[in-house]
Amino acid sequence: MIHYINEHKILKNTLCIFFSFLSSLAIAYIFGLGKDISNDYEYTFVLNYGYNLIAVGVFILGAFLLLRFLNIGEKRLIVFSAVMGLLLSVLTVSGAYILFVNDIFISVQTSVLQIFLILGLSIFMIPLCAEALQLMDRFSEWCNIKQTNIQYTHKSNTIYFLSTWLIIFLAYVPLFLTWWPGNFIYDARYQLNGAVQNVYDTHHPLLHTWLMDVAYKKGIEWGNPSQGFQFYTLLQMLVVSSAFAYCALYLRKRGLPKIFRVIVIVWFAIFPMHSIFAITATKDVLFAAFFLYTAILCCRYFFDKEKFRWYTYIGLVVSGVLSALFRNNAIYSFVLFFIIAVFFVKGLWRKGIVVLLLLSIYICTAVCNHVLITNLATREAHPYRESLSVPLQCMARVADYRGEELKEEYFTELCRYVNPADMYNYNPFLSDPVKNNANEELL
Repeated sequence: MIHYINEHKILKNTLCIFFSFLSSLAIAYIFGLGKDISNDYEYTFVLNYGYNLIAVGVFILGAFLLLRFLNIGEKRLIVFSAVMGLLLSVLTVSGAYILFVNDIFISVQTSVLQIFLILGLSIFMIPLCAEALQLMDRFSEWCNIKQTNIQYTHKSNTIYFLSTWLIIFLAYVPLFLTWWPGNFIYDARYQLNGAVQNVYDTHHPLLHTWLMDVAYKKGIEWGNPSQGFQFYTLLQMLVVSSAFAYCALYLRKRGLPKIFRVIVIVWFAIFPMHSIFAITATKDVLFAAFFLYTAILCCRYFFDKEKFRWYTYIGLVVSGVLSALFRNNAIYSFVLFFIIAVFFVKGLWRKGIVVLLLLSIYICTAVCNHVLITNLATREAHPYRESLSVPLQCMARVADYRGEELKEEYFTELCRYVNPADMYNYNPFLSDPVKNNANEELL
């Protein structure tokens, strides 16, 4: 089909213009979903696409990308681009409906409309993904050509890591001084309350709660609890900045040109989200830092096929365990990733190493959690409320949005699981109002 179209230039150009126009209509409709709530300043950006130069530019760009896509001869690139573009389109359309309409399956007509929107958006996204994949290949080849003869010594790498670490850390100091001794919000408030009262539970990562407890008690010893929390915040800043520095070092070893490495370091240092969360005492921050270490080590082993020494294997396991200890559900990600990796890694020996790495991370995490539970007199949180929060949200959503359509027996069944009052506190972005009083025993 593509070969036939390529042989007829007039037909090809006409189809590119026509399908690009359909894609622009789909994009315009997706942006227009937010018009009903445009009074909220957060969503005024959705009105910026329509009968204006931006829409014309997207239309022209879409036609140009589609024209280039039809000239691609590599089937693998076409398949990968199609999968990526279609997936991104599905997520964009469903996300827009969830955010702006707060529902997906409103009616059959709406579901059919969403399918057409996905197809229309895919006309733009698939060629765009193809361009991105080709650009990545060219960029990788350019880096290899530019950096082939550069070999960095161990001493040079160490100095580079330490200096980068210092630069990023110092960039966070002004915000730390502004918010001294740190930013203890979100779940950190509840964890801190438990640490002060010496009442631990498994609702939050025990290692993180224990670390806050240590900071609090040290502050008491020094005469001011804030000094202890200052210690916690500085420790977290050091861990986060070291993870970013390690990422910059990895990019250096991979041959990324200096100008791009400088841009990456500056982004790590001055992007507001990084500095704000570096001083914010939530479990996600330390998890993200250790997870970045783990991800880079996995890239080195699985994609770069680097031959690890014993201490590098230990580093991968330790970073993985710390990630899982600072985020309870992280272990599921590791289990899924390593199981998939077993099927793609070649060689029985390497497959065995992957299995051993997974077992090491899983067992060490379980042992560490058991030690923490035993020594901290921990009370069991409500595991079923946490693990089944999505079904609970679905129950509350049905009762809140479709309550008048439910048979009495069905509504009574829902009330066995979710407190009737909580059903009408349903929030699509937060499950706490629904799950906090759910029937743990029945679940």
